Amino acid sequence: MIYHNSIHGADVLQAVYYYLYNAGVQDMCKATTFDLLSIFIAAAGHDMDHPGNNNLFETKTHSKLATLYNDLSVLENHHCATLFFLLEDEDCNIFSTFTSEEFNRMRKYLIDDILYTDLSLI
Repeated sequence: MIYHNSIHGADVLQAVYYYLYNAGVQDMCKATTFDLLSIFIAAAGHDMDHPGNNNLFETKTHSKLATLYNDLSVLENHHCATLFFLLEDEDCNIFSTFTSEEFNRMRKYLIDDILYTDLSLI
């Protein structure tokens, strides 16, 4: 069984929820409802469609994903794209009532949140 599956996504979402609410991070960071929504969605979707490899493997094997994302945060970029492809589906578009400005801001937050999970950038 691959570690990066839906159970992992739910576990990360629950941990983020705990830290934000029970450990006081929300108050320390003065996170808005909009901020929280982006963090929760990013937590749930940060490993969507994970192939079970890491970025180093993807780049060293010159995988299609590595080629597509020019060897830069390969998996994280793939997870972002997969999330947004899912959200394009009419039945999954939770942002359908957002204004264009709200959607663009949310998109930027989600991309930033997910790309920050590339530990090689720390």
